[in-house]
Amino acid sequence: YLIDFSETATLEQQFKSILRDHPDIDTVICSAGYGHFVELEQFSYAEMQKIMDVNFLSHALLIKLVLPLLKKCAGAKIIFIGSECALEGQKKGSLY
Repeated sequence: YLIDFSETATLEQQFKSILRDHPDIDTVICSAGYGHFVELEQFSYAEMQKIMDVNFLSHALLIKLVLPLLKKCAGAKIIFIGSECALEGQKKGSLY
Protein backbone atom coordinates (compact mmCIF):
# COMPACT_ATOMS: atom_id res chain seq x y z
CA TYR A 1 0.00 0.00 0.00
CA LEU A 2 1.16 3.50 -0.80
CA ILE A 3 -0.53 6.15 1.31
CA ASP A 4 0.08 9.89 1.38
CA PHE A 5 -0.60 10.79 5.01
CA SER A 6 -1.08 14.44 4.10
CA GLU A 7 -4.20 13.57 2.07
CA THR A 8 -6.51 13.39 5.08
CA ALA A 9 -9.67 13.48 2.96
CA THR A 10 -8.89 9.99 1.61
CA LEU A 11 -7.11 8.43 4.59
CA GLU A 12 -10.15 6.88 6.20
CA GLN A 13 -11.11 5.00 3.03
CA GLN A 14 -7.53 3.87 2.45
CA PHE A 15 -7.16 2.66 6.03
CA LYS A 16 -10.50 0.83 5.83
CA SER A 17 -9.30 -0.93 2.69
CA ILE A 18 -6.17 -2.13 4.48
CA LEU A 19 -8.21 -3.34 7.45
CA ARG A 20 -10.55 -5.27 5.13
CA ASP A 21 -7.55 -6.98 3.55
CA HIS A 22 -5.82 -7.58 6.89
CA PRO A 23 -8.43 -8.10 9.63
CA ASP A 24 -5.86 -9.88 11.83
CA ILE A 25 -3.73 -6.78 12.52
CA ASP A 26 -2.50 -6.82 16.11
CA THR A 27 0.13 -4.07 16.04
CA VAL A 28 0.21 -0.56 14.62
CA ILE A 29 3.40 1.47 14.38
CA CYS A 30 2.91 5.20 13.81
CA SER A 31 6.00 6.98 12.58
CA ALA A 32 4.90 9.21 9.68
CA GLY A 33 5.92 12.80 10.08
CA TYR A 34 8.06 15.60 8.87
CA GLY A 35 9.38 18.95 9.96
CA HIS A 36 9.79 22.25 8.21
CA PHE A 37 12.10 24.47 10.19
CA VAL A 38 11.50 28.17 9.61
CA GLU A 39 10.28 31.06 11.72
CA LEU A 40 6.62 30.69 12.66
CA GLU A 41 5.53 33.80 10.78
CA GLN A 42 6.96 32.32 7.57
CA PHE A 43 4.45 29.45 7.51
CA SER A 44 1.35 29.75 5.39
CA TYR A 45 -1.89 28.35 6.76
CA ALA A 46 -1.70 25.53 4.18
CA GLU A 47 1.81 24.57 5.32
CA MET A 48 0.70 24.58 8.97
CA GLN A 49 -2.31 22.43 8.14
CA LYS A 50 -0.22 19.89 6.21
CA ILE A 51 2.23 19.49 9.10
CA MET A 52 -0.61 18.96 11.57
CA ASP A 53 -2.38 16.56 9.20
CA VAL A 54 0.70 14.37 8.74
CA ASN A 55 2.23 14.58 12.21
CA PHE A 56 -0.96 14.30 14.26
CA LEU A 57 -4.30 13.92 12.48
CA SER A 58 -3.29 11.01 10.25
CA HIS A 59 -2.16 9.01 13.30
CA ALA A 60 -5.33 9.81 15.22
CA LEU A 61 -7.50 8.71 12.26
CA LEU A 62 -5.59 5.45 11.87
CA ILE A 63 -5.79 4.57 15.56
CA LYS A 64 -9.50 5.48 15.67
CA LEU A 65 -10.21 3.00 12.88
CA VAL A 66 -7.99 0.16 14.07
CA LEU A 67 -8.80 0.42 17.79
CA PRO A 68 -11.91 -1.80 17.67
CA LEU A 69 -9.81 -4.60 16.13
CA LEU A 70 -6.98 -4.13 18.59
CA LYS A 71 -9.33 -4.23 21.58
CA LYS A 72 -10.35 -7.76 20.54
CA CYS A 73 -6.76 -8.97 20.41
CA ALA A 74 -4.92 -9.91 23.58
CA GLY A 75 -1.48 -8.37 23.53
CA ALA A 76 -2.25 -5.85 20.80
CA LYS A 77 0.14 -2.92 20.58
CA ILE A 78 0.16 0.67 19.37
CA ILE A 79 3.64 2.08 18.99
CA PHE A 80 4.37 5.75 18.34
CA ILE A 81 7.85 6.60 17.12
CA GLY A 82 8.76 10.22 17.63
CA SER A 83 11.73 12.27 16.69
CA GLU A 84 14.56 13.29 18.95
CA CYS A 85 14.13 16.79 17.50
CA ALA A 86 10.89 17.08 19.45
CA LEU A 87 12.67 16.49 22.76
CA GLU A 88 14.55 19.75 22.71
CA GLY A 89 13.36 23.11 21.50
CA GLN A 90 14.84 24.45 18.30
CA LYS A 91 14.97 28.08 17.25
CA LYS A 92 12.98 27.37 14.10
CA GLY A 93 11.08 24.35 15.37
CA SER A 94 7.92 26.17 16.44
CA LEU A 95 5.44 23.84 14.72
CA TYR A 96 7.45 20.70 15.11
